[in-house]
Amino acid sequence: MQQASEQIASQFANASWNKQQWGTVMFNVTLFGADPTGVKDSTDAFQKAVSACTAAGGGTVYIPNGRYLISSQVTITKPILVVGAGYGNDGSNTNGLNTGITTISWNGAPGGTMFYFKSATANNYLFGGGIVDCLINGENLAGVGIRGSSIGYMRFKAEIRKVRQDGLLIDAANGSLSQFNVIEELKFVYGSSVDVANANGLRLSGSTIGVTQNHIMNVEGLYKNGDLVRVESSDNNTFEKIHGFVDAGGTGKTLRLANANGGVAYNNLFVYFSGAVHAETGTFGNRILHFTSEGGSVSAATGAQLHYNVEDYSTSGVFQTHEYAMSDQKDIPVGAMAIMDVATAGIAALQWPCFDLPDAADSRIGLSLPPVYKWNNGTIQKVRIWFTSDTNNTSKQWAIRVRALSVPSGSSSTTPKYDQNLMSPVVDLPYRTQYFDVPVNVAYTKDDFFYLSIMRLGNDVGDTALGKIQILGVTIFYQGTGPYSPGSGPFAVTDPGR
Repeated sequence: MQQASEQIASQFANASWNKQQWGTVMFNVTLFGADPTGVKDSTDAFQKAVSACTAAGGGTVYIPNGRYLISSQVTITKPILVVGAGYGNDGSNTNGLNTGITTISWNGAPGGTMFYFKSATANNYLFGGGIVDCLINGENLAGVGIRGSSIGYMRFKAEIRKVRQDGLLIDAANGSLSQFNVIEELKFVYGSSVDVANANGLRLSGSTIGVTQNHIMNVEGLYKNGDLVRVESSDNNTFEKIHGFVDAGGTGKTLRLANANGGVAYNNLFVYFSGAVHAETGTFGNRILHFTSEGGSVSAATGAQLHYNVEDYSTSGVFQTHEYAMSDQKDIPVGAMAIMDVATAGIAALQWPCFDLPDAADSRIGLSLPPVYKWNNGTIQKVRIWFTSDTNNTSKQWAIRVRALSVPSGSSSTTPKYDQNLMSPVVDLPYRTQYFDVPVNVAYTKDDFFYLSIMRLGNDVGDTALGKIQILGVTIFYQGTGPYSPGSGPFAVTDPGR
């Protein structure tokens, strides 16, 4: 490795030669004078290695095993991947140690940024590169461990400790989106000094431009008054796992969905979450698929929206926030319906409650359905009428008039939107449970009332059924239209069976 690195470093100006010999353009910081013992400052050596890699058009800067001091920002303006030998260590502290296999420690003025990825040209994207397998130690002085502005397709896998502001900050400060980056793993430990108590582990901050469509695989660690993950003015990012602990007396959150820096966190997806989450005013569309309750909490400011499924760690019960149905049905028993004309309360098969609609008379029952919590905008497609008869009928039918109406609260409820006379067949033997589907296709708007009346036209010449038709209940079938944001849809609803 040493011989290969020396050859590559000596040939850094010939990128094509390096790629041909070693498969990539690689620059070992120790060959540019970096001190792995941590005695001498290595800032100049780091920047020289980065500059050499930049001159070659990009590639890999390798930081071998050791502890390196830097005292000013290392700026990276080309697709360069900084690779260490690892950030693991061996110790008894559950939060790990302040040194790993490859450690970069801050030795500069308070508040500085250690590594900064950004194109040298304003409004440009910087695609490719990142930092992996390094422990970044701010030594209670550095402001930011790693920052990327208007970046894409970068990789990050690191442990970051003892910084004052943010461990990893991804923003849009170069004038373009930050998107499509992958954070494979971020371990964050704030430290113990009061100087770093307000630090965030990961912060996505899109301003009015956006940080979007990034893939965050694993974030875990210890925080105090800052947040382990802070998402502001960012959308459509996917987080696979977040697991955090607040230090004793801390006021921070494992996840904060913020309204800050020119925008809100919205439409971000979190697959697994453990800890405390807070949603600020105006944030919306964020969703946690699996939230374990152990040590967890949810708080939300007025005007915030957060969807989540939380599992009780003790009982395994699952609790879910509101969501709208794409398809749904409401089963209405006879006890929730009302007699309107001539019909009487009956007993089917001498045992079961029903409404009797007699032969040779016009008899009617109905119902009023208040707004359904899970229904948004859509269609009541059909009404299924469950019934039986008390008499043997062979190849008979009963005449039925169905009227249906869906209206908002406060609107007129006099003119039906569906009003049809129909014929329903009756099976041969008495007391057989059967149904008849009525395709009402009535438009439904969120918070509508739905009205339904069912009349047997017993005097109609087409009503040949003998005896009583006994109504057992109805089922109302709803289908939603789905999201109605501009440019979206349609959203098909498929059969729930296979």
